[in-house]
Amino acid sequence: MRVFGAPRLDADGRAIPSLASLARRRARPVAAIVAVQLLVVGVLWILVTDILLYGLTEDPVLIARLETAKGWVFVGCAAIAMFALVARAMHGLAYSQAMNAAVLDSIGEGVLVIGRDRSVHAANPAAVRMLGAANAHELVGMTPQDFARRFRVTTADEGTVVRWEDFVSQRALSGERPPPYKARLHVPGGSIVILSTGAPVRACPDGRVEAAVSIMLDITELERVEQIRDQFFASAAHAIKTPVSILRAQVELAATEPLSGRSRLIIERQCGRLDRLTDNILALLRIHDHALRLHPTRVEVDGLVGHVSREMAHASADHLLQARVRGRPIVFADPERLTLLVRDMIELAYRRARTSTIVNLEAREVADRVELSVGYEYVAPREAADEEDGAGYTRLGLETAVIDALAAASSGVLRTRTESSRRIDWLELPALDEEVHHGFA
Repeated sequence: MRVFGAPRLDADGRAIPSLASLARRRARPVAAIVAVQLLVVGVLWILVTDILLYGLTEDPVLIARLETAKGWVFVGCAAIAMFALVARAMHGLAYSQAMNAAVLDSIGEGVLVIGRDRSVHAANPAAVRMLGAANAHELVGMTPQDFARRFRVTTADEGTVVRWEDFVSQRALSGERPPPYKARLHVPGGSIVILSTGAPVRACPDGRVEAAVSIMLDITELERVEQIRDQFFASAAHAIKTPVSILRAQVELAATEPLSGRSRLIIERQCGRLDRLTDNILALLRIHDHALRLHPTRVEVDGLVGHVSREMAHASADHLLQARVRGRPIVFADPERLTLLVRDMIELAYRRARTSTIVNLEAREVADRVELSVGYEYVAPREAADEEDGAGYTRLGLETAVIDALAAASSGVLRTRTESSRRIDWLELPALDEEVHHGFA
């Protein structure tokens, strides 16, 4: 087993030069050429100036002074030449370093450069932000053991601790090309899920790994979206299973005896529930795909309330729905979406309300707005009844997310008020000014 950092040997047993040795070897010829040029110029300067000097005068004092002067002239010219040569070389080096740094900083994913000593040698701004560090200096020099202790790296799914030897960067330093994997990092303020991958840097002719590049892609939001999707399908499947089971039972019952009025009512109720569930799923998919289109028009609220109350009157076997409209409220909204919204508000009220109680649907015009309210005797406070998760889906169904989205799309405001054991949920919409509407028409 080869120890990391030990010199590699060729077939004859000789040490294979490292990248640093190769760089020094490539730089020596250039340095030798410069030194030889400087030597030749110096020798020619001394020979030519001495011949000219002794040919012009024989005064020893004057000769001594002129030799000192030409020596200082040579030193000055050599300094100027060295300055121009070094400035040109350093300009190229600085430009190359600045370009490499700019390329590294412009990468949107987090990038860590790992040296042969297995510590972090460089980190781009995306990695600094992703890991919650103050600056890159806080990460540079960090060993894999320090990284594992600070960020408590675990697998994204099982939560198993990842050993520092299994980091993709460390495996890449050993010459592997490890496949990317998802990991959870515990950073200040929470945790993030990253998709980590690494690649070895081979700069030597023999293929020796001199460094490794670790690339981290923050997929926390993507993971959250996938979790929401899974919760959505689970909630939809659970919501569909109940009415389908009831319908199957009624069909089996109808095979043995004629349908009674109660059985027909149960079938109608479950068919209506499936219909409303389908509408909610389609609306929610359009909302998530940003494909929801509203077609607002003049809507007389009393007609809409009457239609919804007739449809939802038999949607619950345990509650009685009473509807009332005060005045003649009119709004400018999409009638189909507004109907869905009001139906969902009643559906939630049925599920939250105590059994054998009345659910009140009321519409009224107050100043420049129209209020559509649903009042009921609730079972428990909203905090205990809803059990909302971060996605907005609840055990009460998909209605909560649809109500919030449709209310916002309709320029409406949702409000809630509790009085003793009674709760009122209402939607405020801008009232339509008939004079202004007819004026524009």
